[in-house]
Amino acid sequence: MSYSVVKRYFSAITFALALLVVSIFFTPQAAFADRYSCLFFYNSKAPQEFIENANLSDLARLEGQWFEIAVPRVNGEDVAFEYKKVSNWQQVEESFDGVSIFYRHIATTKMDQYVSGFNDITHFFKAVARRQRATMKARIKDLTSLKNKIIDRARAYAAEGKAFTFERLDDFIGVRLMLNHDSKLLAKIKDLRTEATPELYAYFARELGFGEDVSAITKIDFKGDFPDIEKGKFYKAAHVTVRMPDGIPVEVQLMSKNTAIWHQWDHPTVYKSEHALGLEKKKLKLYSQFWIRLINTLEDLKSGSATADHVKALLREYGLTYRDKGESLIETTQWFLRVDEVLANDLGIRREDRFLGVSSVLLGSTQRTLFRGLLVPIISQQNQ
Repeated sequence: MSYSVVKRYFSAITFALALLVVSIFFTPQAAFADRYSCLFFYNSKAPQEFIENANLSDLARLEGQWFEIAVPRVNGEDVAFEYKKVSNWQQVEESFDGVSIFYRHIATTKMDQYVSGFNDITHFFKAVARRQRATMKARIKDLTSLKNKIIDRARAYAAEGKAFTFERLDDFIGVRLMLNHDSKLLAKIKDLRTEATPELYAYFARELGFGEDVSAITKIDFKGDFPDIEKGKFYKAAHVTVRMPDGIPVEVQLMSKNTAIWHQWDHPTVYKSEHALGLEKKKLKLYSQFWIRLINTLEDLKSGSATADHVKALLREYGLTYRDKGESLIETTQWFLRVDEVLANDLGIRREDRFLGVSSVLLGSTQRTLFRGLLVPIISQQNQ
């Protein structure tokens, strides 16, 4: 390469750098605030690309003729969200325009802390899962769920005259521990007489890896207790809110592995169903209730807290039979498939909404795992 070519090459680079410096110098300062014009941000280390290019206006939601918004404010050292209801988009923009860069920076920094701590939280609970012989899943809420949660919580707190702060968003990070049916921790969760006493807080602190630090357990919420059953809610689990050493709150869901499989189907198909309305929705809920009740009963049977009579009573309640062609109940996977087919046909459940079968949202391997977890020779137990 000749000297003149090299000289022109470096001259072009110098000119380009000069243009860059000039453009930076004359760019309005507001342009550098893009990082803080967003409440949420994208972090390449996060498990989901859930907050890419999310503006503050993503905290607005259209409800009928109104917009519900959650405007970030600073409440002492915390980030709070002010709930407002406005009638047009201009008012939405004006509300968010009033949020200073300083406030946005605090909100963004807080979110950054939560996302960056996710890997450490996952590592911590993997060790807990090994000790409990459990399977673990961890997640961070996606943007849509996060937006709806913030708006809903801000509205609920505003109705009580309180400020909803980011620190109270205790389920942004969630960990699910799926326990074996014979787990002592699961037995504690499924005991309907269990109450959230100081002793129980200490018990969960030890079982979840916090030793004697009872203050790490901030809330215990039992699902499937007597009030829930009266409302037709049979999902049994414990949702335990913990605070990690760095202050990040985490919702730890404790349930059986079989219940987790049911939840994997129920959440998108029933709880979040958008197509099922009215009578169809009621039938789908009834169908879902049967399966979680059967799972609970069979687990109780295997642990010794239920008998075959409890299974037979549940089947009779839904018009199902205990035996099929003289075979003993629940000794083959085909029994589950036959029961599902009969009940789904009786209730008119669409094939793609069914709990079991080739059209289910559950993979075949997941269904087989469920069968293995629930198979029990009831007849032989009766004869003993």
